[in-house]
Amino acid sequence: MPLDLMRLPAAEAEALAYAEGFTNTAHLFARIADLQKALGEAVNEIEQLKTDLYAARYERAYPRGDEC
Repeated sequence: MPLDLMRLPAAEAEALAYAEGFTNTAHLFARIADLQKALGEAVNEIEQLKTDLYAARYERAYPRGDEC
């Protein structure tokens, strides 16, 4: 039964491709894994920026009153 590399996480598919001698395929899976990591980091940064923005808006709308 052939193994479908497209159903594996990119890092695992990369390792298997190297093990089987498919170096070009392994390089492509390595690039995919890098892009997936970068995408995850970008999404996390966007979520943090949204949180910071909402907090800043809240602070402007509801000042604490101890700033005189």
